[in-house]
Order: sequence, then C-alpha cells, then structure tokens
Amino acid sequence: MTDAMNGRAIFDLDGTLVDSAPGITGCYRAALAQMGYDLPADAGVAAMIGPPLLDVCRGLLARFGDTRAEELARRYRALYTEWGWSECALYPGIEAALAALADAGAALHVATAKRTIYALRMMDKLGVAQRFASIRGSEDGGAFDDKAVLLADVLRGGAGPAAMVGDSRFDIAAARANAIPAVAVAWGYGQPDEHVGAVVATHAGELPALIGGLFLQR
Repeated sequence: MTDAMNGRAIFDLDGTLVDSAPGITGCYRAALAQMGYDLPADAGVAAMIGPPLLDVCRGLLARFGDTRAEELARRYRALYTEWGWSECALYPGIEAALAALADAGAALHVATAKRTIYALRMMDKLGVAQRFASIRGSEDGGAFDDKAVLLADVLRGGAGPAAMVGDSRFDIAAARANAIPAVAVAWGYGQPDEHVGAVVATHAGELPALIGGLFLQR
C-alpha cells in the first residue's frame, strides 16, 4: 500500500463491516411470530442477509404457503426501526483497517441493501460514520434495491480506481456489472462458492494491502 492510495473503496455493510445477524434474525423471528409462524430452524443467516427484503420475506412465507410478503416486510421494518438496527457490532479489525485506508488517501463508501436511514444510524452508533465519504442504501419505493444499480450510482460520484468489498454473491455480481474488482471477505455470511472472481480477505487486517493492490492494477 502506498502513502497516497487514491481510489474508492466501497463496502457492503452487513456481513462485511458489521455483524448485524442478531438484530436481523431477531426481527424476522418476531415478525413471523406476529403472523403466527415460527422462524424455520433451517432458515440460514445468509438467506436473510444480503437479498432485498421482499425477496427474503417471500422466501420465508413460501414455506407456509403464505403470499403476504408486503405484510411481513412491514412488520419486520417496524421492529427493525424500534430495536433491531442497534443489535450490531463491528467485526474485529475493521476499525483499524478503515483508519489505515483513510490515512493512505482512499475514499471510503458504503453501498448496502439495507435502508439508508438504518445504515447511517448503525455507522453513527458504532463510531465510524465520519470515515465515509458516503453511506448509501436502498430507499422507500424500491429505489436502489438492486446492488448493481446502487453501486453504479455511487461510482458516478467520483473518479479514479475503485473496488467493491463484500461477503456475498450480490456484492461480487455488482462489482462485475460495474467493471470494477471485488474483495470478498471470508468472515461474513456468504459462502466460499459465492466468492469466485474476487480476491479473498481472510481477516480485516488484509484489507488495506489487498485493496491497494487492486488500485495499482487499474
């Protein structure tokens, strides 16, 4: 990594910067209970974190022959707004990695499937919001639910080399769709077979050097 690493490092949020599984799974469990269902024991965390909210709700309710995905999404959002968003923590080493990237001159951004308002709250609660030039997510009405579309909009806000950092197939596919390289993180909710075509970081301390190497290749 150089002392002046001019480029944009764009991070996914859930499963990449933040372990948010307790709040997310807890809210799905509570929202399903309100509709008379138990969260299926085999409902994996990866299936609930990463895809758009309505897709997750459709998948969960399909097990019960219920099509009220909008209703489940409404209940989930109410619970997440009340308490779910706050049940999260930075992964070990993330704060130091962000500091090293920023100190070297990289511009940091967040691009997440989560609603922007919650992403902002979480980053502020965890004390790292000031590290980011922008924190972007999906919006009411479905705007930017597609990660590739959101990433394209983030990229339009600057110039120079860029890399996407995430844990799931959605992050890798978004990077590919926007013709930028990707770093896949091994500590998130995605599976190894989702990381094909990406450079893989096994711990947060590797991120500055891996991202800097990708910048130099551009």
